Amino acid sequence: MQKIKKHRGHKRIWKDIERWNQNSSTINTNWLLRQGRASVCIGIYPIEKFKINSSYAEPRGATRKLMIKSLINVYHQWHKQLEELDTPYYLKIWLYEPNLSDSQVVCSIGQLRDFYDNTFHKPDEKKRFPIEQYGSLSKELQGFKWDYALEEVILSTRDSPHREDYTSDKIFKTESISFQKQLQRKNARIISDKTQTYCAIPRGKVWIGGK
Repeated sequence: MQKIKKHRGHKRIWKDIERWNQNSSTINTNWLLRQGRASVCIGIYPIEKFKINSSYAEPRGATRKLMIKSLINVYHQWHKQLEELDTPYYLKIWLYEPNLSDSQVVCSIGQLRDFYDNTFHKPDEKKRFPIEQYGSLSKELQGFKWDYALEEVILSTRDSPHREDYTSDKIFKTESISFQKQLQRKNARIISDKTQTYCAIPRGKVWIGGK
C-alpha cells in the first residue's frame, strides 16, 4: 500500500499561498491580447500530478480554505480587469476535487474565447455542487454557477512501458502489469480517432465555476 506523505510547515505554506494570491491577481493584458488566453494554477505542493495515485496528501482545514479563498479572489480581480477590455471573454475557476492543488483560474478572449469549452469530459449524469462541504466559504461559492466534469488521465498503447526505460526485467514487468490494469479499469472511457485508441481514466472531479 502506498504511504501518504503529510505536508509540513503550514505557516510557510500559508505564506506561499498569500504570495500566489498577490502575484496572480493582475492579468498580463499584453500577453492576454497577444495569446488570447491565460491561466494560473494554485499548485504549490510537491505532488506527482501526472500519476493517478499521488503520494502526497491534499490540503485540509485552514490551508484548504485559504487556497479556495485565493482562487475566488483572483477570479474577482480578473473579472474587473476583463470588464475593462470591453470584449467578450471566458472566465472560470476550475476547482479540482479531491486534487485541490491542481485548481486554476482560466480565461480566454477573442477568437479563442471558446478554446476551453471541451477541456473536460462532462458526463450525462448531472451532479449538484456540494456547497455544504465548504463551510464558511459556502456563501461566496454560492454566487457561482458550477458545472460538473471529470478530471481524467489519458493513456494509449503508445504510453505502454518500454524495456529500455527500466533497470531490470522485474521492474519492467511490474510496470507493464500496472499499466494494463489501468487500461482495463471498469470506469475507464474509451476514445478513438482515425489513428489511435485512448483510455480516459477518472482521477477526480472538476467543478467549473463562473458567473
